[in-house]
Amino acid sequence: MKTTFLPRSLLVLCTLYLLALEARAQLEWRVSVKFILEANGRRPSGGIINTDQDVRDQIDAANRLIDPFGRGYRFRLAEITNLSGYSVYFSTDRETTATNLQRIASSDPGSVSWQANAINVYINAADGANEGMSKTNLIVMGHNVVHETFTHECGHYLGLCHTQGCDCSACADCVGLEDDEMDDTLLDSACWHQIDDLSLNFTNKVYANLNTAEQIVVSNTFNNIMSYHPNRKVLTSDQLDRIADTLKRSSRTNLTTGFTWFVDRNNTCTGRTGSSACATNGTGGPFQTVTTGVNRANTGDIVLLRPGNYNEPMTITKAVTLRATRGDAFVGKP
Repeated sequence: MKTTFLPRSLLVLCTLYLLALEARAQLEWRVSVKFILEANGRRPSGGIINTDQDVRDQIDAANRLIDPFGRGYRFRLAEITNLSGYSVYFSTDRETTATNLQRIASSDPGSVSWQANAINVYINAADGANEGMSKTNLIVMGHNVVHETFTHECGHYLGLCHTQGCDCSACADCVGLEDDEMDDTLLDSACWHQIDDLSLNFTNKVYANLNTAEQIVVSNTFNNIMSYHPNRKVLTSDQLDRIADTLKRSSRTNLTTGFTWFVDRNNTCTGRTGSSACATNGTGGPFQTVTTGVNRANTGDIVLLRPGNYNEPMTITKAVTLRATRGDAFVGKP
């Protein structure tokens, strides 16, 4: 799915077929992890995330989740620090801790070791497993969370809602079915505990009686990383597109080593910016040519091609990566 052009002239005269293969990541998202210390200077203990190695294990697990999506993204652990002087939040609930730390980080970032060029994750020892809280500028997680929680909370930080809706958390908080703003996920509910619950709402059939295409659609929602269901392992194409667009916003640009620029020869947007889709007024959206995408990209960026034949013999003189998404793309004469 990847072709990397080295920083020397390379004339593309024949068809370049972008195969759907897993490949080494190009873009890294920096992560800064802080342990909130108890008054006696100790880290949380007796949980899943207590040591530096536990943190590294969380990052490794997150990368194993996102590697198969083929977008060239990885989390990179930039630092692990101990945060003293804030023991009041050592066992305080995540909502209160996150709200107060964000306020402090806005006025005195150094006092809470907040880094402008990373996803800031704070670990405390509040009761409750599988719990995390994302705010505008940071994430707070308990020390007793499963591996998927880190990826789930980073998904929120990078622009994603719960599959059960943008304004819905626990089952008791939700009224009816709400939208998560993604066209390739189904309406979901935190109250559904079996895949058949979602399947029946989608097709009036149990999951085992769906055809293969229907099962994929149902599984992509029920097993989604942004769901509250037990087997979280999927992000859809629209979700990954949203993440790529979010990283180009001013509040997120510093945490990534590069950006993704979209190319779709069939899009009808105007004033194209290389984002994944047109805005509501029809502006923005993907570029129509590979040449434009490559020209806009900086060294190390990804140019992501939607399906089609891009008959564009060209000379590329910078180290960018071409990837294909949602199907096969051909560059050069067909």
